[in-house]
Amino acid sequence: MRLYAALCTALYCACVGLQGAGVNVVGPAGPSLASKLRTDVSSVGSILSAEGAGAAAGALLIPLLLGRLPGHIVLCVLSASIGVSLFGVWLCGSIREVTILYFAVGGLLGSFSGCANTLLAWLHAGRNLGPWVNLVNACFGLGSGGVPLLFVAGERG
Repeated sequence: MRLYAALCTALYCACVGLQGAGVNVVGPAGPSLASKLRTDVSSVGSILSAEGAGAAAGALLIPLLLGRLPGHIVLCVLSASIGVSLFGVWLCGSIREVTILYFAVGGLLGSFSGCANTLLAWLHAGRNLGPWVNLVNACFGLGSGGVPLLFVAGERG
């Protein structure tokens, strides 16, 4: 059971780290995205607002999903959906399309975070949950902070 709990906790850490990367990718990609969409960088900020609204909606929907479907299946489907959605950003031709897509990405990310945290709480139920929640959510910062570093390394490389 301990190995299972450790592996699941590592999976949830990775998931929340990827969520951080997904949320923060718009910042470093903003100038190139604005250039591709033939708009200014300030217009790209609307994408972040759409993502935030979507995240709130997604967080409200996750209890309905987890009440009806196995949690790890939900987490896997959300993970794949986020990957496909983020790839789809580069297929969009206007700021409006990207903003609508990022509302959906935000919904997926909000659900993703809620799912990982709920599964973590179920996994460590009855034990000292606080440190595990702190560990998993610290990974958000690692993912979020890692994306700009990757962009800088990519530009220099």
